Amino acid sequence: MEQTWRVSLALRIVGVGLFLVLLGVLAFVVMIIISGFEVAPVASVLGLVGLVPLMRALLVKCLLDSIRPWIRLNGEVVIIRNPLSTHRIPLAQIASISAHDDGITIETHAGRVISAWAVQKSNLATWLGWHTRADRVADRLREVVIAARSQQGHLS
Repeated sequence: MEQTWRVSLALRIVGVGLFLVLLGVLAFVVMIIISGFEVAPVASVLGLVGLVPLMRALLVKCLLDSIRPWIRLNGEVVIIRNPLSTHRIPLAQIASISAHDDGITIETHAGRVISAWAVQKSNLATWLGWHTRADRVADRLREVVIAARSQQGHLS
């Protein structure tokens, strides 16, 4: 029984679209800087050294934030993949699960807190008490944790 939740399709499309727009801006900026090299070589070099790496970092961030995150329920483990990290949490170690604006938050019995960025709840939804996709994912994860605990209790 494997189940995976990703960033919504709409937000993945927005992330890739933003990546493409920034890529176009980067190409335009590089062309402007290179074309001005004869007039102001020092400014052109400083622009290439400073602006291009910043734009590349923004490009990578857009892709990582929109495509990489997911939450996977895989047997006895919840796997959380965020843009720069991956966490494996055994169901038996999970103390609480909640949905917030920064994602699904899982706290372990040891006090470790992990946020899963893939599914997030907007502040508006929180203020108005709406039940969102993030709440449904948190509910499903809670159900599985409770079922695993009851099954583990029967085995002992």
